[in-house]
Amino acid sequence: MLNKIKKITAAVMAVCLFVALFAGCAPQNKADVKIAALNGPTGMGFAGLFGKIEDGKTVDSYKVDLYGAPTDVNALVIGGKVDIAAVPANVAATLYKKTNGAIKIIAINTLSVMYILSKDGSVSSVEDLKGKTVYMAGQGATPEYSMRYILERNNITDCNISFLSEHAEVVTQAVAGNADVVLLPEPQVSVLLSKNKGFEISLDINEEWNKVSDAALSMGALIVSNDFAEKYPEALGRFLKLYKESVDYVNANVDEAAAIIAQKGIVPNEALAKSAIPNCNIVCITGADMKTKLSPFFEVLYNSNSASVGGALPDDAFYYTGN
Repeated sequence: MLNKIKKITAAVMAVCLFVALFAGCAPQNKADVKIAALNGPTGMGFAGLFGKIEDGKTVDSYKVDLYGAPTDVNALVIGGKVDIAAVPANVAATLYKKTNGAIKIIAINTLSVMYILSKDGSVSSVEDLKGKTVYMAGQGATPEYSMRYILERNNITDCNISFLSEHAEVVTQAVAGNADVVLLPEPQVSVLLSKNKGFEISLDINEEWNKVSDAALSMGALIVSNDFAEKYPEALGRFLKLYKESVDYVNANVDEAAAIIAQKGIVPNEALAKSAIPNCNIVCITGADMKTKLSPFFEVLYNSNSASVGGALPDDAFYYTGN
């Protein structure tokens, strides 16, 4: 009887050891991840991830909802309704302030998507903006601050900026012949070019910014709630890896990504998405590199208007640089 008990005990221990070893090899800290993304360039980087989610090829479960305006996403973040969100970069800083530090920034996902377009090639350098009027939207936001910073650094004082209510109105005025020099983001750049009204891309704002600043002109970012980052660090690491792969897929497979982006309604149609992707500067910059590029950018915004980053520069705790 004693030998029998010993054999049973040994068998049970062997099973337990096997289970423990198997569990050690299995993915830990699996999570159900709620993500809020934006239509337009800030959401395009998710295109490659959608296929993996739908094919069940991810360890974690992802629910990605798309929204038309940052304010929609802001409310979800403040209310603690999402784990990860894509927002304008400066909005990430304001949300950090509004939530009393309850979120962190985990990646830059979009650099500048803004371009100067001129009719009949009337502009070929920043110097050519002297004495001209640039029509644009984005007063009191990153488009205005970046444009004024570039003009200031190039010692241009006689370029007039005329603000319209939204980017679509800028396109309308250009098509109507009421604006010969405009600043637009993608995908509105592609919309205007598709109208065949003699406009062409004259200046890449990202390139002009890089000529006068070491900071990254960051338009979009990914943020995470502190609760999620602390509870599911492995899942967060897996997400960042998947997102990087997704961004690489979008940039390397424009036709396929454009079809997904259009199907998800991130932009109105496939042709527009295909035209816009190469100009959208979709990236995934994380860790210390992200902090190095963002900190001076936020300083530029703060010096232009402190409210643009929530009234104060984010401290080090704002930046998620991994474990």
